[in-house]
Amino acid sequence: MDFDTGSDYNLVLLEDEDKYRLSAKEGMEAIKDGNHSICAYDESIAIYAALEGKAVMVSHALVYLRPDEYLPITYLTLSFYTRSDKIINVAKESAKKTENPDRQAAIDRAVEKMQLIKNYCIDNTVLFIDGALIAGDAYTSVMAEIKKLSDRNIFPVFFVKNSASNLISDYMPDYCSGFNSDMHWANTILKTGERTRFFKYTDGHNSSNSKVFCYIKHMDGSSPVRIEFSTLTYEKHLSSVETILDMIYYLLLAQGNKQNPQIRPIAVAEKYAREVLKLYDINREVRSAGLTPTMNEERWG
Repeated sequence: MDFDTGSDYNLVLLEDEDKYRLSAKEGMEAIKDGNHSICAYDESIAIYAALEGKAVMVSHALVYLRPDEYLPITYLTLSFYTRSDKIINVAKESAKKTENPDRQAAIDRAVEKMQLIKNYCIDNTVLFIDGALIAGDAYTSVMAEIKKLSDRNIFPVFFVKNSASNLISDYMPDYCSGFNSDMHWANTILKTGERTRFFKYTDGHNSSNSKVFCYIKHMDGSSPVRIEFSTLTYEKHLSSVETILDMIYYLLLAQGNKQNPQIRPIAVAEKYAREVLKLYDINREVRSAGLTPTMNEERWG
C-alpha cells in the first residue's frame, strides 16, 4: 500500500524543467549491455482470520533477468498473530503476541523481504521492488538496509503504480493545484514517454528518512507510475539515474499492459510469488490447528 507520510515534511525541486523525454531504445540497449545484473522483487499474501488470532502467509520472490530465462529465488513464511496470552501459553514459539496484528505483520514482512534481498541479491545489481519506499511503520526496516545495499553497488528502485498521494500539491500549491492527486497532475502534464522532474522528500522529524521521486507515463490511456529511490541511492548513483529510467520505460512497454502498468521483471516475480503461495493451503493449515474461523472467513474466505 502507498501511504502519505504525514504533514511535517520538506519537498524541494531537483531539476529545472517540468518534464523530460525518455528513450526506450536506449533502455533496451543498456539492458543488453549487461553492465549491471537486473532483478525484481514482489510478494503475495494470504490471510486467515480466526477468533484466536490471524494467520499470515507471505510468498516472497526475487527474480533475476537473464538473456534467455528468468531465475527465481522464493521464500515462504507462515506466522500467527494474537493478543491472547492463553494462545501464547499453548502455542509458545508458534505464535506471536501483539496488540496490533496488522502492523506487526507488515513489519515482519518488510524484515523478511530485506533479509531475502540481502542474502541473495548479488553485487552490481539494479533491483526493482514493487511498492513504496516509505510506507507505514514497516519502512524503517527497509531504510536501515539501504546503505548496506548501496555499499555493494546495489541500486534499489521502488515502483508505485497505485497512489492517491498529494505530497506535491499539498506542499507546493502554487506549482501543482486543483488536482485530485499528484498522479492526476502527472497524467495531465505528461505525454507518452515522458517523466516529471525529480522531487526530494525529507521527513520533518527524521532527516534520514528521505527519498527522491518522479512520475513516468508510458502509454496513452494508462495511469502514470511513480519511481522512487532513497536519497542516498540517488546521490551515489546520480550518473546512472537517466539510464535506469530509460530501462524502466522500455520494460513498461515490454510488459505492455495499460490496465495494470508494471515492468516485466516485477510482473514475472509476481507470478512466481503467487504460484509458490499455492503450494500450501492456509485454510487447511489453520483448521488443522483447531482454530475457529471468524464469520467473515467462513462466508468469504
